[in-house]
Amino acid sequence: MRFFLKWFAALAATTILCSLCILYLDVPIARLFLVNYEKFTVIGYVFRSRFLIFLITCMILSLLIMRIIRGHIPQIGETLAVAGLSAISAFLINDFVLKRIFSRQYVLEFFSHPINSGFQLFAGDINSGFPSGHAVLVSAALFVVARVYCRMLPLIVMTLSIIGAVLLFGDWHFLSDILAGMFVGASAGTLVGEHMKARFSKLLEVRNDSPIKFREFLKSPLSDLIHGRMDQVTHSPERLLDS
Repeated sequence: MRFFLKWFAALAATTILCSLCILYLDVPIARLFLVNYEKFTVIGYVFRSRFLIFLITCMILSLLIMRIIRGHIPQIGETLAVAGLSAISAFLINDFVLKRIFSRQYVLEFFSHPINSGFQLFAGDINSGFPSGHAVLVSAALFVVARVYCRMLPLIVMTLSIIGAVLLFGDWHFLSDILAGMFVGASAGTLVGEHMKARFSKLLEVRNDSPIKFREFLKSPLSDLIHGRMDQVTHSPERLLDS
């Protein structure tokens, strides 16, 4: 319950900030950095969302293969895999739901053929600018890590600040696009991260209770099949925890 109360408070704060940015800040700031677009063209081409998703997918597949071969992966590996899945899921929801609802022009499109700096509700597609897909993608992944490894939160906040500044200085998004994208990504990442944190706490309890059970808990049935340990295939995590 406390989580959802905090989430609604953050939603209200984000809504107010985005509204103020749309009314007073978005267009002046975007016009100020308009001259920087050509300087950031190469960076924008290299770090397109499709390329970032490709990198994340490669990381997830690598960790999955390691999981199959070794039978388990370290906690950081599992966290990164889940963070990657969370980022891709949040990005797809943003592209195919939120952008289609809010339907806002990108910065260059606005200055070339301005309609208005606000929204054309329910008239958008994946090429709409609000919320920022890059902000959603990165913040969803980083907030999963932040929930599991709380000490990394200052570093993650600094990283998000730098990414937000680059998106703003490169004139790819209005300020409100970035704020909204980070809120969407942070919401998804925090929700998934809470689940991961609870899972690792449970693993820690099992390890402290019995190191042998902990090692068996980490074993993969598929890995057991590969190595011929058929007698362990039927051992499920639930049975190990209940025994």
